[in-house]
Amino acid sequence: PISEAAQGCSHVAHVASPFPLTVPKDADELIRPARDGALRALRAAKAAGAGRFVLTSSFAAVGYGHPAHLYVPGHEFTEADWTDLTNPAVPPYMRSKTVAERAARDWIVAEGEGMEFVSVNPVAVLGTVASRDLSTSIELVKQLLEGAIPALPDVGFGIVDVRDVADLHVRALVTPGLAGERFLASGPFLTFAQIAEILRRN
Repeated sequence: PISEAAQGCSHVAHVASPFPLTVPKDADELIRPARDGALRALRAAKAAGAGRFVLTSSFAAVGYGHPAHLYVPGHEFTEADWTDLTNPAVPPYMRSKTVAERAARDWIVAEGEGMEFVSVNPVAVLGTVASRDLSTSIELVKQLLEGAIPALPDVGFGIVDVRDVADLHVRALVTPGLAGERFLASGPFLTFAQIAEILRRN
């Protein structure tokens, strides 16, 4: 149980949230476990006496559901931005990450006295893998390498190296004076075609 895992921990990082390859019919299939998992981890951390809690949130909780005029070259989203959940077009995964981070922040205010909260909000995380248990993001790379994707959609997304995200988590765990902060983690914006070309060259 998570309560046993947290025992003796002075710092806790909650890094897991459901991110399936396919979009579920019911958004609650992602929202409930994301929100409830974050709150369970927070309660366990508090019971263990942890002083710092870092949540792996996502750019999904920052940059979705906004007016179309913001999605232009040169516009920069910041840690002050939140995905707009009043927009019905926001996909379930983006909803789940937004709800989970907001719920965690609300819990800290209501029940987290003595515990500092920090979130890390990465874009698509790619890079080296530790095992054959591949994340959804890495599955996309695998499918490109295998030729399983029949065409390259003319879309793209921000990418950040998993090692940079890991480093940011460590810094968020141990650097003093970060209570309440959010940290976006992003590298370059690449299209599917650019990603495919990088994979082909290497």
